[in-house]
Amino acid sequence: MSVVTIDNLRPFTERDLAMLEDWFKDAEVHRRLEGMLPLGEWYRHVEQHPGYDVWVAFSEDEAVGVIMIEQEEHNTGSIAIVVNPSVRGKGYGRAVVGKAMQLPELGTIHKWYAGIEADNAACLKCFQSTGFVLENEAPDEDGYFSLWHIA
Repeated sequence: MSVVTIDNLRPFTERDLAMLEDWFKDAEVHRRLEGMLPLGEWYRHVEQHPGYDVWVAFSEDEAVGVIMIEQEEHNTGSIAIVVNPSVRGKGYGRAVVGKAMQLPELGTIHKWYAGIEADNAACLKCFQSTGFVLENEAPDEDGYFSLWHIA
């Protein structure tokens, strides 16, 4: 497998909603992230909440992912990602997570959290490959694994 790189992470803007809506046409994206719908309301929530930041990741001028990070108390950050369905399974998720965790504006985050559905093997593998570890060997009562990464 070739190594993929993220050339740029830029803040998500309202003009990116059309791109994200297109990604949500993919059944897997829709199923996993339907809680973000409608996307216009989600975006207004993002704009109104300092400490909840969203970036678009680019590789060779192609948008390959969107990463959402919410800075919480005690230098903790909650992280979620959506990968462009057209490049899924090629390592972009791992590259986006790694790049985002290195952003200078997130330097105060020392403990990272991701909640991932138990049946989302690709996402679990992605986060574990960047150093996240399972809090428990079994998912919680809602079917999610909690993963942590201490920086």
